[in-house]
Amino acid sequence: AFLEKREDIEPFVDEYFECFVLLKSNETVCSMLSMIPVFINDEKGRYIYAVATKKEYQNRGYSSKLLEYVNEYINMNNENGMNMTFFEDKKTK
Repeated sequence: AFLEKREDIEPFVDEYFECFVLLKSNETVCSMLSMIPVFINDEKGRYIYAVATKKEYQNRGYSSKLLEYVNEYINMNNENGMNMTFFEDKKTK
């Protein structure tokens, strides 16, 4: 998420991504979350496509903060009645 050249990813981002959330420290992007629009039963929603944190900023809870922010944003703005749903991967347990 942090190694690609801007000109390589811009066409993909312009076409598919609706929302980026960035967490910065001293003007440096430390962590990011991106979502793409989806439709479930003709209702618009958002799919969290990627969450990434630069290696030197990991284990500080930044990804969790981004997920909390997105959840609060969706709940406060009542975006078509959407809410966050988390699915547990039972294969990893």
